[in-house]
Amino acid sequence: AMEVEAEAMGKEVYFAKFLTSPKLLQLQLRDSYFRRHVLVQLLIFLQTVTTERKGAPPLSPAQHETCDSLRSRATELLCGVAPHGPAFAAALDRLLTREVHWLEWKANGCPAFDRVAAEKTAGAPAAGAKRRAPGPAARAKRLQLGNSELSRLWNLGDNSLTAIAAEGNKQAVPGLAEYLQPLIEQLDPASGIEEEYKLTHDKVWMWKALRLMSSKDVSLLSKISATAGSMEAAVAHWQEKQNGNAAREEVTPMDAE
Repeated sequence: AMEVEAEAMGKEVYFAKFLTSPKLLQLQLRDSYFRRHVLVQLLIFLQTVTTERKGAPPLSPAQHETCDSLRSRATELLCGVAPHGPAFAAALDRLLTREVHWLEWKANGCPAFDRVAAEKTAGAPAAGAKRRAPGPAARAKRLQLGNSELSRLWNLGDNSLTAIAAEGNKQAVPGLAEYLQPLIEQLDPASGIEEEYKLTHDKVWMWKALRLMSSKDVSLLSKISATAGSMEAAVAHWQEKQNGNAAREEVTPMDAE
């Protein structure tokens, strides 16, 4: 039911632009979205000032009491703001609670979330007894993220750090030679690739190529940014440099002899 309310609430949200003139404040307060923005910012501010931070002086008991009173009043008003006031206030409360937990976790040195398996003192299998292989549910615990679609996407694969690291290695950044090789083959007249089907017309491929050039060989970017520059000119210049380096490597051993 909460997911249905959140989905319906999300369809009605829009980003309004409010003027900053103080003369219009009383008029803008008639807008429910404006009141909601003000109350949200107030609740965020109250949580910020009441959260203990390293090096910041703590609040006095009287100040804490004032902040708690303001927080209760702001939450009560937020529940009365249509549309879906109670659902919006509950979602904001969960968000701020998660923020507090995240700050505490970070202040404690970001400890790992892995739980140490408790040693079984009773009902332990006898020596030599066969154990059943753990099923998929035992190997990877399914997580509920508060939204059915997010939960489905998160639980598609293994959530262990080892699996995540292995997946990251699969998506390692390729070398410049490896990435440019398909375009080099397309630029060969013998391949017969028409101009409109070349990778130079693929915006995603071009963006990745420019990122690789900026990190591997910045001089190639000047061949693209020139007046009559192009990716083809940069690739041709890169091939000339590679052929020159290969020729120098061949000449060096001969000179040493």
